Amino acid sequence: MTIELGATTTYQNVAAVAFDLSSTLLPVNIISFVAHRKKDFEVSLEWSTAQEKDNSHFVIERSYDGITFDNIGVVNGHGNSQQIINYTFLDNLNTLNKAFYRLHQFDFNGASEYSKTVSIFSYSLNNMVK
Repeated sequence: MTIELGATTTYQNVAAVAFDLSSTLLPVNIISFVAHRKKDFEVSLEWSTAQEKDNSHFVIERSYDGITFDNIGVVNGHGNSQQIINYTFLDNLNTLNKAFYRLHQFDFNGASEYSKTVSIFSYSLNNMVK
């Protein structure tokens, strides 16, 4: 067996290899992020983290075209945790149109990352008839 690390070092006949991944783990591990329409103009955003390191806060962003996002709220993080933490944010100013949401997570040192983008479809016409 040959293992190449980088572009210049080659090791042959290696029985075991150990890597230190502690420096490459993401500071916040978001394990789920979903959007649910609650009623006419309300959308509930729910996400969970499995790990947090120096997590300051999440900025919740919304878009109606999937390209241009606006900040619509902030949820404080839990700092440091090795447990699953559940978060919820209620967007009560949503229209009945399709919307896109993402999280912009900030560490205490100002570093940040974006979550995946989730979308919610237009409100069904069947649900609008009373």
